[in-house]
Amino acid sequence: MIKIQATTETIIGKGGLILAGKVAKKIALTAIGSALQKNAGTIIATLFAIMVEGKSDFESIGEKRGSLFFKEAMGLPFVYAKETVRLYLEQMAPDADNIIGQLRERAARIIRHAPLHGLWINNKCYIPVDIDTTAMNNSKTKKEGVSWRYRGFEGFQPILAYIGKDGDMVDCELRPGSQHCQKGTAAFIEGVIQQLQLAQVGKRRLFRMDSGNDSFDTLKTVSSGGKGHYCIIKRNNRQESEEKWLRRARRHGKRVKERKGKKAWVGTIQIHPRKKGEVLNEVRCVFKVIKRKTDAQGNRLLFPEIEVNLWWTNLKCEAEKVVQLYQEHAPASSFTAS
Repeated sequence: MIKIQATTETIIGKGGLILAGKVAKKIALTAIGSALQKNAGTIIATLFAIMVEGKSDFESIGEKRGSLFFKEAMGLPFVYAKETVRLYLEQMAPDADNIIGQLRERAARIIRHAPLHGLWINNKCYIPVDIDTTAMNNSKTKKEGVSWRYRGFEGFQPILAYIGKDGDMVDCELRPGSQHCQKGTAAFIEGVIQQLQLAQVGKRRLFRMDSGNDSFDTLKTVSSGGKGHYCIIKRNNRQESEEKWLRRARRHGKRVKERKGKKAWVGTIQIHPRKKGEVLNEVRCVFKVIKRKTDAQGNRLLFPEIEVNLWWTNLKCEAEKVVQLYQEHAPASSFTAS
């Protein structure tokens, strides 16, 4: 028999904090150093633990001040007061690049020992690297960089990079909500590549991105990032004629099986990204063009609908496989933060 007892006390699960503490100890998080603050590692480990519990404000640190479990689980010599943490962070701010560099090295150390699961293409293993922006809801706050998002709220728009089929985060960057998803993305990818090299991730890496990142600079950064770098990036149609693409698809594509009232062609066409006379000849265009005469319920449409889907890729595999691999690319979802 199960008995349910009501309480006004705050109940917080502690199991995750024990695991976080083991990770922190494994990578020596408390050993992070700064010439400006000798206790930098303890501050970083404290903030890490707070974030593991889904909190991001200084008030939450005050709640842990007298918690013996919090202290021992994270291997902390002591837990500072929230005012002290804020003060020490301000002192560490001029040394941010050095501290972030140490954090990146430790993050790479975790990934290096993680069991990454890849994708098999033509009997070769590729590690997927999925990059996307997400909408971070910071409504009713006055934080620097918060601005109106197209999803109907105010917040930030961070960019995130995940690797492996399990989606381990390898890099991220906080961005103002008003920033276009492509701005700064080429530089971000360069940082991701450096992190992948530091973490010794796979021999073949497959970058997957949405049409907001259809840019010559993005394609060049990925395809010229070194041997073993591949991409599938959704191509922006840029108001090209759908009828023209339908004719191309019928001429160059392969008819694939669809439901009654729906026809589709998949194939590859030798169109290459170009900018000011520079051409990426190794990158080609894959298409899937759909013509519908009825909707999914079988109702006949007044006028046929044409849907054009295009992708840039330098993978050497069948067009159908490229389409499948992109469909497995899961975009980042929105989330709320205080």
